Amino acid sequence: MARDAALSAAPPAGPAPAAATDLEPIAVLYHAVWHETHARFLPWPEATRRDLAFFRERVRPWLHCTRIVRAGNALAGFVTWHDDLVAQLYVVPAARGAAVAGPLLQAAEAAIAAAGLGEAQLLCVVGNERARRFYERCGWEHRGRCWQAFGTDGDAVVPYWRLSKTLIPA
Repeated sequence: MARDAALSAAPPAGPAPAAATDLEPIAVLYHAVWHETHARFLPWPEATRRDLAFFRERVRPWLHCTRIVRAGNALAGFVTWHDDLVAQLYVVPAARGAAVAGPLLQAAEAAIAAAGLGEAQLLCVVGNERARRFYERCGWEHRGRCWQAFGTDGDAVVPYWRLSKTLIPA
């Protein structure tokens, strides 16, 4: 795949603020990686509802609090946050283990700390063991479970691990 070749040919650049022109590449990455890593944990009707248009609309309001990493011209990953919540962190398969996720997570942590918040939160869907191990290696602590309701009637309840990390405010 051309994207994979671009990722292996150029080392990833450090996290940079997302621009309006990044909306579509972020949505495409988010759609693909979400379906790879999360769809199996949600009820089938909810997972199938999440088409590319769904992810475009989700990304749009976050651009001001999104950082991206590129490897060459290819988007390798992104992170977004809101208040004290690291809301999304996604990395393409070809860039996993290539110093993309760690710097993205650190960028979100730094932004949350710069806002004067002393603790950051994130939710990791129960069953996504790889992600949970990554977060714990980065100093995040498991704080129990919570549940989110999905579906038009809120009848599909999905468990999440709640993780937090103490930050040093800037």
